[in-house]
Amino acid sequence: MTKENKFPGWKKLVFLLGGASFFTDAASQMVYPLLPDLITALGAGAFALGMIEGLSEGLSFALRAITGNLSDRLGQRKWFLVTGYLLSGIAKPLLFFAGSWGSVLGLRLTDRVGKAVRTPSRDALLATATPIGQRGWAFGVHQAMDRSGSLLGPLLAMLILWLYHQDVKMVFLWTAVPAAVTLFITLRVKEPEMPVAPRTGKNWWRSFPQSPVIRRMLFWLTVFNLGHVTETFLVLKVRGQGLGIAWVPLLWVFAYGIAALTATFVGKLSDKIGRKNLLRVIFGLFATVSVALAFSQEVWQMWVLFPLLGGITSWADTLIKASLADHMPAGERASIFGWYDALRGIAIFFAAGLGGFLWENQGSVFAFILPVAAGTAVALGWGRIPAKTLAHSEE
Repeated sequence: MTKENKFPGWKKLVFLLGGASFFTDAASQMVYPLLPDLITALGAGAFALGMIEGLSEGLSFALRAITGNLSDRLGQRKWFLVTGYLLSGIAKPLLFFAGSWGSVLGLRLTDRVGKAVRTPSRDALLATATPIGQRGWAFGVHQAMDRSGSLLGPLLAMLILWLYHQDVKMVFLWTAVPAAVTLFITLRVKEPEMPVAPRTGKNWWRSFPQSPVIRRMLFWLTVFNLGHVTETFLVLKVRGQGLGIAWVPLLWVFAYGIAALTATFVGKLSDKIGRKNLLRVIFGLFATVSVALAFSQEVWQMWVLFPLLGGITSWADTLIKASLADHMPAGERASIFGWYDALRGIAIFFAAGLGGFLWENQGSVFAFILPVAAGTAVALGWGRIPAKTLAHSEE
């Protein structure tokens, strides 16, 4: 095996990074559902909320190509993690003091910049430290812990609201606790030695992967993300079928629960039987469930399809990252993960806009044409990705 796969503390590292995501996602899901109430209380409305979320998420995805390239060029991972989690950890509690929607925008931008700083380095660190035959398990464990945090966050918010008599701002203040735990965890991370990217002197916009295999993978993954089903559409769908608003959060609980319970198993299965064909099956399942969602008319169908879609997207995310890691040159991992996220953000933006246009002008059934077409196309196109990986040739 290569030197990079002899890192003795790799299992501890997997759980440390998973723990950091667990507590950070718990804090994020404490905040996210309450932002509309905060914006309303500050005298703003839907336009302000759209601006805040659109700008913050767009910036977060776009910056990852830059931060990933910088991580590779410097040969550094840990301090990108610490900086990213610190920025997010500071921003959320400060929402307690927000006095205008402009200040909320600034803090949300800080939070999402923190995510952009840490995410490519975190994924690259997982890929570098984990033995080749365990990458599916490692990314599965991380996905499971991440989703578990997403499951816990709304429950903690409900508890705090009950304790403080529906004082929304107290929820924001309490996010300082998981933020402190996350910072403690990331400071304990020890990273393996890693090579500096061979394109050290080049700027980020020249860092797009040169490998034909990686380029092909990024193309098909961008197509897949053009079929992204936005949460807003799913809520509109289920509400239109008569489900009461009080029951909607429970759908998310089931979706996160399925993802948390199954991601590790799916990742480990990919280590045993291979990721290529398993991913093709998952892409096909995504298209199939999207068809069922398009034509579903009963509430009980959403109780099955909505959580299943949550599980499928979680499985895809786990295996996509492990598959990319299998093909990556060691010194370019953060750059490639960063480009994947940046392209993903662009695709999701167009998917949301086109899906909304189709929904309003043609009806809800037509809004699901994109995910059906994307899932089907990628299930077929992914078959052209070579099964033999660069990583295996380095063993």
